[in-house]
Amino acid sequence: MLQKINRYTHGLVAVPVILACRKKGLFELLTHESPLSQEQMVKHLGANSGHFQVALRMLESLHWLSRNEYLKYYLTSEAAIHNQIPEDVLQLYHLPIESYLQGKQGKLLEKWIERSCQLWNLDNPLIADFLDGLLLIPLLLTLHKHNLLAESEEKPFLSSLSGTVQEELGKLFIHLGWADIKAGRLTLTELGRFMGERALNTAVVASYTPMLSRIYDVLFGDCISVFQRNASGHESHIDRTLNVMGSGFQHQKYFADLEESILSVFNQLPLEEQPKYITDMGCGDGTLLKRVWETIRFKSARGKAIEQYPLRLIGVDYNEASLTATTRTLAGLPHLVLQGDIGKPEQMVRSLKAHGIHDPENILQIRSFLDHDRPFIPPKKRNEVEERTHLHYQAVCVDGQGELIPPHVMVQSLVEHLERWSQVVTKHGLMILEVHCLAPRVVYQFLDKTENLHFDAFQGFSQQYLVESDVFLMSAAEVGLFPKLELSKRYPKTFPLTRITLNYFEKRPYRIRHAYLSDLPALVNLEVKCWPEHLQASANEIRRRIELNPQGNLVLIIEDQIIGAIYSQTITSLEVLENVKYEQVPSLHTPKGSVIQLLALNILPEFQAQGLGNELRDFMLYYCTLKGGIESVVGVTRCRNYVNYSQMPMTEYLKVHNEQRQLVDPIVRFHVSGGAKIRGIIANYRPEDAENFGMGILIEYNLRDSALHPLGDRQPLYTNSAISSSVQTLPATSATKENETVAALVKECFLKVLGSQRQAAYAPKQKLLDMGLDSLDLLELQTLLEERLGVSLSRTFFLQNNTPTAIITYFQTYFQNQVVQEKKSDLASPVDSANEINTLENVVNQQKIPQVTRVVTEQQDRKVLIDGHWVIDFASCNYLGLDLHPKVKEAIPPALEKWGVHPSWTRLVASPAIYEELEEELAKLLGVPDVLLFPSLTLLQMGVLPLLTGNNGVIFGDISAHRCIYEACCLAQHKGAQFIQYRHNDLNDLAAKLAKYPLEQVKIIAIDGVYSMSADLPDLPAYVRLAKQYNALIYIDDAHGFGILGENPSSDMPYGYKGNGIVNYFDLRFAEDNIIYVAGLSKAYSSYAAFVTCGNSQIKTQFRNAWTAIFSGPSPVASLASALAGLQVNRQEGEQLRKQVYYLTHKLVTQARAIGFEVDNYSYVPIVSVLVGDAQHIVDVCQLLWEYGILITPAIFPIVPLNKTALRFSITAANTEEEIDQAIKALEAVWDLLQKRKALLCK
Repeated sequence: MLQKINRYTHGLVAVPVILACRKKGLFELLTHESPLSQEQMVKHLGANSGHFQVALRMLESLHWLSRNEYLKYYLTSEAAIHNQIPEDVLQLYHLPIESYLQGKQGKLLEKWIERSCQLWNLDNPLIADFLDGLLLIPLLLTLHKHNLLAESEEKPFLSSLSGTVQEELGKLFIHLGWADIKAGRLTLTELGRFMGERALNTAVVASYTPMLSRIYDVLFGDCISVFQRNASGHESHIDRTLNVMGSGFQHQKYFADLEESILSVFNQLPLEEQPKYITDMGCGDGTLLKRVWETIRFKSARGKAIEQYPLRLIGVDYNEASLTATTRTLAGLPHLVLQGDIGKPEQMVRSLKAHGIHDPENILQIRSFLDHDRPFIPPKKRNEVEERTHLHYQAVCVDGQGELIPPHVMVQSLVEHLERWSQVVTKHGLMILEVHCLAPRVVYQFLDKTENLHFDAFQGFSQQYLVESDVFLMSAAEVGLFPKLELSKRYPKTFPLTRITLNYFEKRPYRIRHAYLSDLPALVNLEVKCWPEHLQASANEIRRRIELNPQGNLVLIIEDQIIGAIYSQTITSLEVLENVKYEQVPSLHTPKGSVIQLLALNILPEFQAQGLGNELRDFMLYYCTLKGGIESVVGVTRCRNYVNYSQMPMTEYLKVHNEQRQLVDPIVRFHVSGGAKIRGIIANYRPEDAENFGMGILIEYNLRDSALHPLGDRQPLYTNSAISSSVQTLPATSATKENETVAALVKECFLKVLGSQRQAAYAPKQKLLDMGLDSLDLLELQTLLEERLGVSLSRTFFLQNNTPTAIITYFQTYFQNQVVQEKKSDLASPVDSANEINTLENVVNQQKIPQVTRVVTEQQDRKVLIDGHWVIDFASCNYLGLDLHPKVKEAIPPALEKWGVHPSWTRLVASPAIYEELEEELAKLLGVPDVLLFPSLTLLQMGVLPLLTGNNGVIFGDISAHRCIYEACCLAQHKGAQFIQYRHNDLNDLAAKLAKYPLEQVKIIAIDGVYSMSADLPDLPAYVRLAKQYNALIYIDDAHGFGILGENPSSDMPYGYKGNGIVNYFDLRFAEDNIIYVAGLSKAYSSYAAFVTCGNSQIKTQFRNAWTAIFSGPSPVASLASALAGLQVNRQEGEQLRKQVYYLTHKLVTQARAIGFEVDNYSYVPIVSVLVGDAQHIVDVCQLLWEYGILITPAIFPIVPLNKTALRFSITAANTEEEIDQAIKALEAVWDLLQKRKALLCK
């Protein structure tokens, strides 16, 4: 799908370039006189050197040209197809498509459509698609402009066009698979709808049609005239309106990610230290500034206090028309617009002061896709220009005369440009969205998957100065500007290339640049200071590193002194290191390798306490992440302290941890803390390293697996695997295909593409586009699926399989029916649903947890007798401790005497009065008109939620909401509603999803009042504001809050009073705030029943007609009686019971944290999860608790993530302080056990 669009847009640019080069004789020249340098060809052909170099790079990216070791060009066999490209195809640039669609041009496209249907008489599908691009892109955009790509029952596809046009376009679209004939009428296919929805993806490249139609002049003629402005001052080489439209369409995705960086600033406290101004240099029409304002105003802490801490927007642009448009866009908002030049930031500061802004230190600077479009300013530092000549830059930049700007000159100009900006960057930093070029070999490798073939070309022709992403990063680092890595983003996320970066730069007191040969004395000094003589690299070795791989060696500088250095080389794979010797390492270097080997990292000893080694390592890893074609970073390191542990094998030493649960060896810890995995031990790597017995430690930073975070997983590594004699490969971070289920693989690919910010959107039956996956995301997903499953997928695969479940089913069938070369029998058995990757039974078996049903034979207060062993019960959700309360037990026999054990009427016919009595008491406690009882909360959810949504509503469910909510939402989805999950308690994510639906559509936000696994509460007032904004209902399951939380919380009563739930806890109103509230009576009142609030009798009747209310039967009388009695106890003793629960819970939580455990409970509600992390120890931990007389509920996968295994304590008011003390002693013993085993804890 996106591959086709890329091919069409590639063709729109490449075809005229190829024909111009053919016309001028380039191919004939190289056929007879190759190889030739660029300078030789320019002289022979009379070309404009800069524009011609852009064309050469495009042909090299197609692999029509290649270069030898002397950088001279020669033709490849692929170039032979140039003779088959028809010359007259350029007529398509000038066809009157607007007039044609109006029926005024007859059969204008007949011959072109015929040639397209015959694949242009070529046997090369790539070039056939290129030629189709010239026909299809103008047609798609014109149809889109006039809304002719839509269809409906009343208005069939293309029905408003004349018969001749319908006939021609129908034939074309059917041939392309975009349309089909159904019931005698032309109908769009899924592929056709996709192409229509993505038409604006082609708008930017199409906007350069005026330039492309004169590409011969650009390359070989009067190029200046092509770029002149007309009498009105308008550009002649571009349709600026179409360009702006296309850019806006494509940039929205990146603007959305910019919000995260914005919120990181404007959610920080104290508010008075936040920026007072936001300046957007190159503000365009002000859209980005307005979006930033709305993000801050409605999603941040600053927005809630905007009147007390006002914020001013500043739009800066060179173009007066842009400033006028920005003024219109920002009308009603506090703003200022002023003229400015991106090349003159100091002038902007002077202008700001002239407008009354005398505190520029309070400005946050932002800009998007502008730095590459700045005016070229020749560099002033000639010495640095000269130093750069040995660096191999790939960028091709053209000056206003059409001549080539040498790459090292352009990069120095960029460095000085960023240096000017570094002088005005304040403590609030600089956010930059920027687009980048790619090296030709990377473009060729990902030809169908990136835009760079055409994008790099038309940007170069139009004198825009793209550089590679790693070059841009390094240019900023040279002037002390460094990105906040936790907020850095790169696109695409999962490919080993980077087209676009989002960086939040801050000024630091050091600089990083490439190492030069002139640095050699300082680098030798570093070796002497950092290493014993027998381990030092010689001056010749350092020189060789710089000469062989000039862009792979970096130095860190403070006040012009080299403080540190890091060296690297490029190799083919990690495997080449497995049996290597140290002296052989230099021979492994190859410029075209996909793996970077770190060779050494040195920091002067007197600076090592400042963390500069970490800074240099992290920067190097991010730099490598951005380099095109690089898959991973590896190295062979050594241990510093193994000499003190030499009595144990190295394999065991690598597992030794200190009291802080860190690896004991500082060098290995340094790498592991930075995200490295230990891949093995290399015997006899460096015999002179006697302290390590010659052994080297093989490590790897996997950049591909780190796609969700710039520097990957920083969790400590721990393994029990034995390491073999020569080299041992430790377990990979994910299992291989043979022992994974298809469902797990598919889901893993989805989550990687969605990224951390969108993972909550994943749902097995959700359509791909409804998950927010755009065409680039789908391309990344296809690539990952192909790689992981070893298959090749068609370009229309996602049209036929448009949900995760459909994709899983496809692959299950595929692997069952296909005879493949590898051991397909080793594939795990498929599962029915992506949401059920493993059943609980399977996981229990994997973790070797015995499935035991314990029988309680006796109970005394909070102690129970099991198998002759008395244990304290912390496994019952019985918060008020009413199960054994005398008043509750005494109330049951009279009720049984009156009503019997179980009334057998359906409630549609009759109900015992005890029902009405309980419902009245609950309504009175909550402060609502009425409630309706159900036998259980699960039955309630399954009946009420589908009833609320009908067959056209949408449920937005918190990803961490209780399982019974999830199942009810799935049932509603089955009945026709939509079910969309959002990130836990993430109002920004929820708002983005709500915004996609009309106000009049039924929308339900389904949340928990207290989330039982994390004990956190939702920001209910914020949910209410959001729900009102989008006309949604809030559906709250308060199973764990009802009976505990209540109105008017204070320091004396942290839970509040009455236990009447989270709505009253936040002082909200049920009806006015659009809240439907449900809760069970089992958690606080030890009764088998649940209820839903009803605003009036009509709503109650509606809920009473829910199928689970009709067919489930009534609640047992004993449960109704115990609930009524419990409510009476609550009125009389409730506040004291809640004080007791809070005291006991607070003590357990704080003491568990003091021991060292992580406890995610800051509301101190009485359900406490003590995280133990590593699941493999859970059996022994539970046994140890049992021996201490403690009964708990273990929380294991899939209830919680694999690394979040927890001990779940449920505390009741009937527990004693002595029992809590015993639980604390047991936790101390657990901690000691885990420490002895060096287990990986969550904390």
